[in-house]
Amino acid sequence: TLFRSAVALPFLLDADKHFCECGTELLNTVDNYAVLQLDIVWCYFRLGQLDCLDDAEKKLIIAQKSFTKCYGENHERLIHIKGSYGREKVLFLRLYLLQGIVNYYSGKGNQSAEYLSKADDLYRELYIDPEKVNSLIQLGCSPQEARLGLRACDGNLEHAANHIANRKEEKAKIRKDEKEKRRKKIGRA
Repeated sequence: TLFRSAVALPFLLDADKHFCECGTELLNTVDNYAVLQLDIVWCYFRLGQLDCLDDAEKKLIIAQKSFTKCYGENHERLIHIKGSYGREKVLFLRLYLLQGIVNYYSGKGNQSAEYLSKADDLYRELYIDPEKVNSLIQLGCSPQEARLGLRACDGNLEHAANHIANRKEEKAKIRKDEKEKRRKKIGRA
């Protein structure tokens, strides 16, 4: 809502100020700073603060550079760590959408159209077929697991079902191992 954006913006700007005090080494390894920039610009637009266009443009440039440093030019670091960049695609959707809006209000129609086209392409790529979500729910997945699994597997239902099952097994093993460690620790005490 508008009220939440108005309440959040001063806190986001304060966080931005504190992030700027961090070393570049840290800022190059986490995407939090880039996401913060997106959130600030989102609030500017939700509040109709078009007088902040210059700052919005700067923040989006920072966000894009930060994502590139953190994820790699072609997302290679992200793919290496997570195997895909499915969850993070939504961040790029937000970035392209906001870049399109900034360029539109700055009178740069061609650049605006390019960014909005990129956002539209990514939106279509991220769209999750409700029938596939329902199929995974019928297999015992939660709606969130179904959506995340389908995004991670580019909408492939069979791969998503296997992905979700593997993640559940991994989580169960971690819980079991941690429980065993606690049991052994208590036994020594």
